[in-house]
Amino acid sequence: DTRRCLFVVSAYAPTDCSSDEVKDEFYRKISDPLRKAKRTDVVIMAGDFNAQVGRLDETERHLGGSYGVEAQRTDNGDRLLQLCSDNRLFLASTNFKHKERHKLTWRPPQSTQRWSQIDHIAISHRWRGSIEDCRSFWSTCLDSDHALIRARISLRLTGRKRPTAKIPIRVQLNDEKVKNIFQEQLKNQLVNCINDTHPESAWNDIQKAVETAVISTSKLNQKVRKTQWISAASTEMIDARQHIPSSPKYDEERRQLKRKLVKSLRNDREQWWVAKAKEMEKAVAIGNSRQLFRLIKETGIKNPTVSETIAEKDGSTIHCQSRRLDRWAENTIFNNI
Repeated sequence: DTRRCLFVVSAYAPTDCSSDEVKDEFYRKISDPLRKAKRTDVVIMAGDFNAQVGRLDETERHLGGSYGVEAQRTDNGDRLLQLCSDNRLFLASTNFKHKERHKLTWRPPQSTQRWSQIDHIAISHRWRGSIEDCRSFWSTCLDSDHALIRARISLRLTGRKRPTAKIPIRVQLNDEKVKNIFQEQLKNQLVNCINDTHPESAWNDIQKAVETAVISTSKLNQKVRKTQWISAASTEMIDARQHIPSSPKYDEERRQLKRKLVKSLRNDREQWWVAKAKEMEKAVAIGNSRQLFRLIKETGIKNPTVSETIAEKDGSTIHCQSRRLDRWAENTIFNNI
């Protein structure tokens, strides 16, 4: 099953000076939706956690990176790390090397106080490689003592398998050889229909004869395979690279094979484009617009479909554009500014 859900959790945690009962209640509430996620789901948790986690040591590297802001870990920091540990989350806000200013997220009201990193973004540990960057921005138009935190995420999901495509018989009959075979098969099947005088029986016999001739002639039950532009030589190098041991003494061998593979793949891609260009020129020359547009569609950029689905609190889907904007505004962290 390739289906998976995306959980986006926005949170605002109590401050460190709050009572333990208030903190326990907050982390209990935020844990409830996180426990509903499966291991294959994508969970993104972001918000003002009022938590300083400091630099993570070697035993905590499964919870975040090594570029957190140097600071004394607070009680909220311990609670946040425990939450990440219980729900297999990874603190992306500590995983990227940036200037100190681009990691700090809160500016205290007094200039004598030290700036700190208390806003965080976390993602499922399995999908931690999907976050390409995470940093804070102070040069925004927001009149706030908190910086705007941005994480650049690139998810690569496996699509659902579609039913096997069939080759239309009208395309196969363009082949003269296939056309002659079909006519011969149909002629042999229609021999038994000549002496049938009843119209209904004659029609059923003709229909059966055509279907039998189609099945015996065409390749309707075969898969439509797209021509791959990667050559067999490149495929062999890809397989060979996977069998190279991960030991450092094989780094040079791995680098040499990588250079050869990149060169081979570029050549394969160039050859593929040349072949497609020749097919387009041939389609233009013979006036086959159907073939031309099919080739253009195959080689063009495929725009991904964008889902604009957002639901009300009761789970019903919102179809009105203005109501969607209002619903998004209800979940904005800066909506009280």
